[in-house]
Amino acid sequence: AAAAAAAAAGDAEGGATGLTSARLGGMVSLGGAVKRCLRLRSHMAHFTSHFQHYIMFEVLEETWNTFQAALGEASDLDSVIEAHEHYLG
Repeated sequence: AAAAAAAAAGDAEGGATGLTSARLGGMVSLGGAVKRCLRLRSHMAHFTSHFQHYIMFEVLEETWNTFQAALGEASDLDSVIEAHEHYLG
């Protein structure tokens, strides 16, 4: 009964994770480690989002605009193929 009460208290203290010393049988609370992991996850998501934005709008859009201009100047199929190969890199 005492163990069940301690486990219930651990769930109440630990929130959704339930990672408290009572829940883990006397081990040190992992709340700090979980917070660091969540903060790292947040930083990684932020970096990924901004990196994707950079690639889309600073790199790909500029090369797409160059490709569109080259297509506008193309006079035959060979120049279209050349512009496309240049676009692909």
